[in-house]
Amino acid sequence: LLCDEEAESFLFDLPVRDLPGVGWSLRQQLTNLGAETCGQLRSLSLALLQKEFGPKTGQTLWKNCRGLDDRSLRTVRERKSISAEINYGMRFTQKSELERFFNELCGELQQRMRSAQMCGQRLVLKLKHRRASAPV
Repeated sequence: LLCDEEAESFLFDLPVRDLPGVGWSLRQQLTNLGAETCGQLRSLSLALLQKEFGPKTGQTLWKNCRGLDDRSLRTVRERKSISAEINYGMRFTQKSELERFFNELCGELQQRMRSAQMCGQRLVLKLKHRRASAPV
């Protein structure tokens, strides 16, 4: 957390693209209005921002570039997924190698789920197959 003076200084040179909800399209529109940083965005009135982007988005932009946020701060999030994966050059020459690897990976996932005291509703398996012409 920052005190008011630190927040103002920190935000002044912050690019508007780093504000929550500002994607490519909104960033382009803000750039067209001459606002590429929060400091530049602060020079635009609340009325102008609401006229250009609508009441809610305009007010959110006006508040965010000033470091104002009424939402409560959540420091703990509920865990929604657990994964176990290997995404580097695994090469199997026999089906039995793949089965053994898959069983070990499932065992790792099971151990992680037990540690987190979670049970699953869905299992997603991603398996990529190398094209015959792909480099080894």
